Amino acid sequence: MVQTVYSAEGVLLEEAGRVDLDSTVIEVLSPPAASVDRLHLHGMQQAEDLCKFIVDSFQHVEAYTRLNIPNNRAAIITGVAGSGKYTLASLACQKAQVRIQELSLAKALTEKEILESDQAAALSHIRVVFDRALLSAPCAVLIRDMDVLAKDRGVEGQLQTTAVSIICKELERIRLARDVVVIALSRNRNNLPEAFKRTELFQHEVQIPIPIRSQRKEILKTYMSFDNESEEDMLSRVAQMTSGYVAKDLRNLCRSAKLHALRRPATVEAAEDSNGGAGSSSSSSTPAKAVVVTWEDYAYALSASRPSQQVEFDSMVRRHEWNAVGGYEDIKKRLYQAVHWPITHPDTFKRMGVKPPMGLLLYGPSGCGKTMLVQALATKSNLNFIPIKGPEIFSKYLGETEATLRRLFAMARQIAPCILFFDEMDAIGAKRGWNGDGGGGASSGIQERVLSTLLNEMDGVEERTGVFVIGCTNQPQAMDDALLRPGRLDQLVYVGYPDRRSRRGVIDAITQKIPLLHADDDQRDELAKLAVGFSPADLSALFREAATRTLRRDMEAQTVEVDTVKDVIRTMAPNVQLRVKTAFHRLSEPKDADPDLDVLVPDLFTRFQQERAQ
Repeated sequence: MVQTVYSAEGVLLEEAGRVDLDSTVIEVLSPPAASVDRLHLHGMQQAEDLCKFIVDSFQHVEAYTRLNIPNNRAAIITGVAGSGKYTLASLACQKAQVRIQELSLAKALTEKEILESDQAAALSHIRVVFDRALLSAPCAVLIRDMDVLAKDRGVEGQLQTTAVSIICKELERIRLARDVVVIALSRNRNNLPEAFKRTELFQHEVQIPIPIRSQRKEILKTYMSFDNESEEDMLSRVAQMTSGYVAKDLRNLCRSAKLHALRRPATVEAAEDSNGGAGSSSSSSTPAKAVVVTWEDYAYALSASRPSQQVEFDSMVRRHEWNAVGGYEDIKKRLYQAVHWPITHPDTFKRMGVKPPMGLLLYGPSGCGKTMLVQALATKSNLNFIPIKGPEIFSKYLGETEATLRRLFAMARQIAPCILFFDEMDAIGAKRGWNGDGGGGASSGIQERVLSTLLNEMDGVEERTGVFVIGCTNQPQAMDDALLRPGRLDQLVYVGYPDRRSRRGVIDAITQKIPLLHADDDQRDELAKLAVGFSPADLSALFREAATRTLRRDMEAQTVEVDTVKDVIRTMAPNVQLRVKTAFHRLSEPKDADPDLDVLVPDLFTRFQQERAQ
């Protein structure tokens, strides 16, 4: 039998009889020691399954043949970047006591220097690794960076096709050999070339999910040190606030917190004292012993980080503090309960035999703060947040809009608990046959398919656990009835023009940034009464104009006078009331009427509420 071997210089020696024993080297790698402590519960079962697959492939060859079962000897591990795919493969090989031959496709196929010199050399490296595995059996070929073979990953088309063909042939050769398995690593198998999607090629697939809270807590224990119960509470708190984080994200988070603690002036001074001053020798006590990582350090790290899987969708999200949203106290309370209670009290819902609500629609006139409410809710509840502008999701390419929707829901499930927020939701959830003017009409096939995809994704209640879908619209009558049925967007919350009490709250929030001169409670109440019919957006514009007028008179001014605000109200009120068209001051109110309820619901939303009540 002629074996294929290579010299130390990588020169192919085709016939075994011509091997020079002085120059021929077979590189054999033992499996690197895996960080078992950092796997803990997360990944241990997958490692056991993969180890069993390796052992079965080696020990039961005759049984496979006798039962006529194909023994393809190839497995694939899938998971997001940083989830521990390489660590899992190393641990499985370590437990199965097999050696490892690594093949980095990124290094072989994308290094500019190699490709410019000789593409054939880059491709022959793939064969070299498989040959080495055959000569050093029992062995596992660990193929890293399979994703470089996906589309738009920088690999030239012909080179990609050839590389896929070579790997498929080598996998077939391994299937006929003994004591050699192949383990491939990929972020998403669906993005790989069609040849690698076939189940008969990689029959055994191991998926690494995003760690849940208990698993994050175990991972964090290896990066955080604890001396008392208060620090144990801090661990639980960090684990709760890091939904969607993978092991790599948690490591970076702890590193950021420790660096922040190290940079504190008090820490630096303590470190210098422990060293006996700046001129002490290196044999003195190290500064690290003086560093104490507090909750403030982790809070800083949390504010500066987010799950690596969320970066694609959450790069430009504005953060609003809960207290910065003035007024609407009843609505804020209802929103917080709808989102926060299912997370903090899951046993309560289970005891009552009800599923927590997972969908909510905010509707009302423009400028009333619906979007800001949802953004502040995400900040208040410490949930991951994926915002989508309804009109921007559409693509000119066939099927891409539906694929984007499915990808958004898949991402939300990975980083749950998560708020999936659709702004201007009527753009993608419009009634079938809706043409935008309130009547029927021919709807495009694209909108039909997008709505169907959205309904299918929202029907996956079991898979959608921890994913809260919130929509906003100022055209609720345009929403398809199927979206508003129980189990989908079954909670409808009207966010209308603020009443007197809410206007006072909005004014208080605005004047935290634009101070009023000597404005007591009575004067603020008077402003709220005069600004009847103003939306929060109108009130913001009101105070900006008042501040601008003040600066025109005096560029050194520090505050805005109440009389200036009243002048602007008198200027804006006619236009605001003409636009709103819903009576503001009631001419004859009952004596027992609430004076704060000085605005009416516009006819458009009144009709919608009446239709939903029928």
